Amino acid sequence: MCGIAGQIVWGEGAGVAPAVLARLSAAMRERGPDDEGFLLAGRQGVEPAAGPDSLPALRALLPQVDTLGEQRASLGLVHRRLSIIDISEGGHQPMTAGAGRYWLVFNGEIYNYRELRRDLESLGVAFRSQSDTEVLLAALVQWGDAALPRLNGMFAFAFYDREANSLLLARDRIGIKPLYCADTANGFLFASSIRALLASGEVPAAIDFEGLWHNLTFGIAPRPRTCFRGIVALRPGHTLRIDLATGRRQESEFWFPHFVTDTALADPAAASEALHDAVTNAIRRQLVADVEVATFMSGGVDSTTVSAIASRHHAGIRAFTLGFGAGLPGFDEVAEARATAAMNPMQHVVCEVSAHDYVGDIERMVLAAEEPNPSLPPNYVIARLVAEQGVKVVLNGLGGDELFYGYGYYPRIRQWQQLRWAQPVLPLLAQLAPRPGWAHWLRAMQAANPTQFFAYAHQRMGEADKRLLLAQAPAVESSLDVLSTAYGRPELDELSPLQRLSYLDLMHYLGNHHLNRIDQFSMAFSLEGRVPLLDNEVIDLALRMPDSVKLRGGVGKFPLRQVASRYIHPSCLDMKKKGFALPAGKWLREEWRELAESALQLLACQQWVSPKGLATLRERHFVQLVTLGLWLRAFDLADA
Repeated sequence: MCGIAGQIVWGEGAGVAPAVLARLSAAMRERGPDDEGFLLAGRQGVEPAAGPDSLPALRALLPQVDTLGEQRASLGLVHRRLSIIDISEGGHQPMTAGAGRYWLVFNGEIYNYRELRRDLESLGVAFRSQSDTEVLLAALVQWGDAALPRLNGMFAFAFYDREANSLLLARDRIGIKPLYCADTANGFLFASSIRALLASGEVPAAIDFEGLWHNLTFGIAPRPRTCFRGIVALRPGHTLRIDLATGRRQESEFWFPHFVTDTALADPAAASEALHDAVTNAIRRQLVADVEVATFMSGGVDSTTVSAIASRHHAGIRAFTLGFGAGLPGFDEVAEARATAAMNPMQHVVCEVSAHDYVGDIERMVLAAEEPNPSLPPNYVIARLVAEQGVKVVLNGLGGDELFYGYGYYPRIRQWQQLRWAQPVLPLLAQLAPRPGWAHWLRAMQAANPTQFFAYAHQRMGEADKRLLLAQAPAVESSLDVLSTAYGRPELDELSPLQRLSYLDLMHYLGNHHLNRIDQFSMAFSLEGRVPLLDNEVIDLALRMPDSVKLRGGVGKFPLRQVASRYIHPSCLDMKKKGFALPAGKWLREEWRELAESALQLLACQQWVSPKGLATLRERHFVQLVTLGLWLRAFDLADA
């Protein structure tokens, strides 16, 4: 788990600026405080360099990047290292092979690196370290792009072939690790974070109002778009190959979630047994590290199951749970987590938090989120607490709901199918609905197709409310339809409505929202977040399971719940789904009221915001509007 970045400069008159590389690196320090490395490459050759955070032996051996002056290099690479596997100098990056022909900077973990290493050794490849980075580099040299489908892990990397004068950028199948890109006046930048691109001095901070429009609906803009003008994300499961001589780029897809029903898994008992094996294998793979591994454990099914199984293979593992006290029963899951901890050989650590503990962290929280967040992220809070205990790697339970139909809208889409005949009267029923939640679902029942149903289910701020808020709405596609544009493809027409929801969960909600938050807030504290339920083996198995096995009797996650029943307390299985959240509304209205009011006042002063609309929407979207104002302030985007 690290941070990577790079600069490409086109043309004859200029080259990569070492000062830009230094700024990119400094902005990612939290992603990798253990080591730092640079490479400048061009017609005159390659020059590795060190920085102030490089290992002492490397600082003595290599020139310092800030002493190089202006270079005529066409490519600069940056690496920030969080040492997890082979923490020696052998894991330093940029890493080279082929007598200096190939160079790699890599962020992530390859969980099957030991198996790949054996395969490569059988072909005569020799290794000088124990790192998974060297295995990835050798795999790319040996197999080229064909190495990508063989990787089981989370990754974003840049692979430079000096002889071919090309750079290959790649991002893992689900998008666990981020990678952002931007064109500049005379070249191209990429980095693990938006903040690094902005800190480079080459990319001005400005709002992309189309990205913001969709962010207000979904909490994040569908990728590749972001809320910053000119900054895009490389899509999960994709590569971007760049010819450094001509600037020509080619984006390719190396993975797509194919749902192919396997009749051998139609028996629920067989499906559950297969899942038990897959999840256990994934957790065992992801427990491998040369530093301590811990877990996040709420009281819900997924994270308690991951923690419990991990404890059976790593006795004494520390499992961390957030507690909010008896006054916030809608958020606190400590009792359920404690019940499961008592059944398993783990050290259970309960961290009680209050609004007063984090009032000084708000700006850092907003900066870490990078884009407007519709609420305050609990991931930041738990990551800070775990990092303060000296932990560097933590497992979490993300992925179970998206793969195994755990959200409430999965059974409701069957209601949508049954009520399509009543769609003409649904708008009237939505207006008469006695509770806001009912109105929300009645609006979702008006969807024209499963993708639009998914958009309604995730809608935070509707099209009408956004037009009220913005003084002039951008001429963009409706957020109810944009997911079809961003993620639509002909083969999806063959999927069942339930599979369509799962596909959109994987490509949009999980990839853009949950995984984005896990990475941002864990890395804000130099903490690696691992997701065993998104291991290749688990995903591939889930995509083969029939709908009737995943959703039984109106209850989702049946096979995962069967696995969980072997390890966790019944209270966790019976608990109503709460979601992992902070009491943001209460804190912003009470303990943090002054902060909230100042953020709303700043928002009201923007030329693109309608004061009347803001006043109308204030209570309905209070937390989201406050966090929008905080984002403007944190990134200096306010126009008044």
